[in-house]
Amino acid sequence: MPRWRDNWPLLVALGLLWVMLAATLVESLRVNHGHLVYSLDDAYIHMALAKHLAGDGVWGITRYAFSSSQSSLLWPLLLALVYLPLGPSVVVPLVLNMLFASLLVGAVYLLGRRAGLPPLLNLVLLLELVAFMPMNMMAFDGMEHLLQSLVSLVFVYLAVEALAAPAASRRQVVALLALMPVVTATRYEGLFLAAVVAPLFLLRRRWALAFGLPVMALLPVGAYGLVSLAHGNHFLPNSLLMKSNLLLGWGAKPTPWDQFVDSPLKYVVLPALALYAYRLRGRGFWQAGQLWLLVFLGVFALQATLAMLSRRYEAYLLTIGLYALGSALLAELQRTKLSARAQALLPAALMGALCVLPPGQLGVESLALAPIYTTNIYQQQYQMGKFLRQYYQGQGVAVNDVGAVDYYADIKLLDLWGLGSVEVVNARRRQAYGPGAIRWLARTKDIRVAFTYPEWFANFGGLPEEWLLVGIWKLPVNLVCGGGEVYIYAVDPAEAGRLHRCLVEYGPQLPPQVQQVLVVYR
Repeated sequence: MPRWRDNWPLLVALGLLWVMLAATLVESLRVNHGHLVYSLDDAYIHMALAKHLAGDGVWGITRYAFSSSQSSLLWPLLLALVYLPLGPSVVVPLVLNMLFASLLVGAVYLLGRRAGLPPLLNLVLLLELVAFMPMNMMAFDGMEHLLQSLVSLVFVYLAVEALAAPAASRRQVVALLALMPVVTATRYEGLFLAAVVAPLFLLRRRWALAFGLPVMALLPVGAYGLVSLAHGNHFLPNSLLMKSNLLLGWGAKPTPWDQFVDSPLKYVVLPALALYAYRLRGRGFWQAGQLWLLVFLGVFALQATLAMLSRRYEAYLLTIGLYALGSALLAELQRTKLSARAQALLPAALMGALCVLPPGQLGVESLALAPIYTTNIYQQQYQMGKFLRQYYQGQGVAVNDVGAVDYYADIKLLDLWGLGSVEVVNARRRQAYGPGAIRWLARTKDIRVAFTYPEWFANFGGLPEEWLLVGIWKLPVNLVCGGGEVYIYAVDPAEAGRLHRCLVEYGPQLPPQVQQVLVVYR
């Protein structure tokens, strides 16, 4: 029998994935006048860092200084490895994400077959993964989350195999210790996996893994932290400092309960928790299916408590949770000895539920939303980068969103929010950030113009009053940008006239939907 017939669920799932990716790409190119644009400005932070690392030997979002702005250590390194021989290209993150998305679908399929999932149920699991994430939107985020989901899934599989076995083999120990730093280098949430898995190995008296995994998990984190400190930055990247509940406190971020209620992941967490409790007496603590559920629930609890939940931050949890829930649920259904008729109807029922429940809804919505997200970035951040490259190349600029402007333009940056400027992070953590601090930083860095969202600074006392508003770019619809209106200031009042002339000249290049409002200076 031909191999493709044996693996038809994988082919169907990959077909759906690639159709969704192709549909998103075609529509995004159409609405963005042929430009490949990502749905988040954060993607360009990694591209800017990789561009300067490959071209200038500087780990920074500009070529002028080290900056600790990234959410991943491995992702910009992967981009830089491609940029070294080929040069910077916006295509690279999408190509990598398409590859990792396909590998992730393949890995879940193989694990499903290994767990004994019938083909139809395996297909349902794969379609849930593709739609619930949804993978096409993750790919157009241009970031590392699909890679994170893949390496996290493989790590949990290896860990569960080692924990469930009477003894861990040398091969399992070496594989886990080698993979652990890759997990944390991909994203720091890998530390949550180590924090859950290592105590389990301690209970099993697997000493090499119990003590070796935390060391290997901290290896890339510690090495980068020391380099960052040596360059005058913090041990952790600015992105973690700015977004972590643990460091900023609950006044700045939602509580764990609020995050849980707002997250679609609750549709996986609640059944997983109920199933784990139901199976505990009959299956025991160290059974593989139980361990999958336990690791998923433990990591989810840490993520919700210490970090953030959102579509991209919980992608790796969704991958682990869907497989854990699906394989454990199948085992229970097999124990109930369903009738032949019920076994035949079950996949059809699950497929129908997939179409009307959140996984299917999110998948369908992503086909409409992803191009709108990319359009928002094209209408605002992309235009900011293009404008600054045309008129303010090599000059001091203050912005809120630092990715696209630093990838497309060569500027001397002041990041008013802090991801790209450690001085802002320090001032905010000391609660000393306000118009005075902004004024001093702008003068120190010889900032000429600013593109910003003034509402972001209401809690800090606003922007310096001497900054002159010269123009506003207004989006017709905003779903993803930090603000629907970006305000353009002359930081030095003497710059207002030139900035006004540049905006007038650039106006015809703006997308037709973007409204430019200018303040007239006589």
